[in-house]
Amino acid sequence: MNLAGALANYSQRNKGKVIFRTGLSLNKLALAMWEQSEFCGIDASILSKVLSGKRLFTPLQLNVFCKVLNIKHGDREYLFYCLHKDQYLKNGIVPNTPFVPSSGTHLFIKTLMHQADSLFRAGKWKDLYDLSGIMRSYLYEYVSTMYPHTPEDPLITTYQKVLYLRARSMTSIAPQDTIMKETRAVIRALRHYPNKTFAHLTPGYVASLEAYAYRVLGLFPTPRNATFDPKTAAMSRRCAAKALEVLPPTDFEYVGSLRNVIDSSIALGERDAFLYYSKIAKRIVSIQPKANFLNAMQLAVTVGKGMAVFKIGDPFVLKEKTEKYFNRTLAGTKIFELSILKTELEIYIALGSTKDSLIKQKIQRALTLADEESPRFRVAIIRLAEQL
Repeated sequence: MNLAGALANYSQRNKGKVIFRTGLSLNKLALAMWEQSEFCGIDASILSKVLSGKRLFTPLQLNVFCKVLNIKHGDREYLFYCLHKDQYLKNGIVPNTPFVPSSGTHLFIKTLMHQADSLFRAGKWKDLYDLSGIMRSYLYEYVSTMYPHTPEDPLITTYQKVLYLRARSMTSIAPQDTIMKETRAVIRALRHYPNKTFAHLTPGYVASLEAYAYRVLGLFPTPRNATFDPKTAAMSRRCAAKALEVLPPTDFEYVGSLRNVIDSSIALGERDAFLYYSKIAKRIVSIQPKANFLNAMQLAVTVGKGMAVFKIGDPFVLKEKTEKYFNRTLAGTKIFELSILKTELEIYIALGSTKDSLIKQKIQRALTLADEESPRFRVAIIRLAEQL
């Protein structure tokens, strides 16, 4: 057993008796653990069986063992790793994940997290999806082992952020038939490892992620449905509206959720709902931090689509205002540029525009980006092009 072997490093036999590093005998250690465990759950017989590999500590018992013997953090991590590994073996699973000590991973993960944030803000979500998958696999074993005992560990907060980034990138590039299943798996993990530095945002982020998943299912054409599914469009709006209730207006996900509410209202033909939420959109664009440029642009163009569909003024006014406020272009933003091009084509269709040279250029650019970033978009772009 892995744990029994690791625990042997903290004791030695002296004249047939087990003596631990602090000088405690087996009976005295068991008594100290019993007292630290609120006078229950451990005795000399249980401790002896754990040391011989005949049974396993519970996580609580191991935590008390480490506390009584003043075992340092890094060594404690390894003991919990061994316990976790033995629990797998007990259930017939052979784990092959190496031990990942936090002391050797903080700097490495911090560097990767900086890359992930850069990819996120740049809209390079295919690269982000791949990187977040590597980071998730690397951190999972550590987090699942250590969370019950050190929930405020910075790596656990990082793990939550990695899960979130993977879910967000997935909504733009994953196949439609897997999007909801994968999104819900991420949501379960976010809820399973709550951390106080991130937990206050979790309900809003969960609702926003669900809204994106429903949006993909309801507003993108599928082999069976060339337009949209009103039931999933309504679910997208309901989840997005829930996110708006709990997130601050300058949060990246608030802006995305507002866009989803508006897009669903357009698809459902609900003009009054569109007018209500578009007023909010026009008001909040100019208070967004510079980091929210991409979501703000998507929001502005989506408002423009609604204006075109419902025949209300110039659909490109808010986009121009947003570009001026941020003083930035979409060059190099990959999936965001593709998404905005798709929405602009929808605007041209609503306006009854003909396929002039500018529109043809936008179609070609969108198809090129779709080939690079998200084949799912290609189907949508081709169907839109056929309507122009």
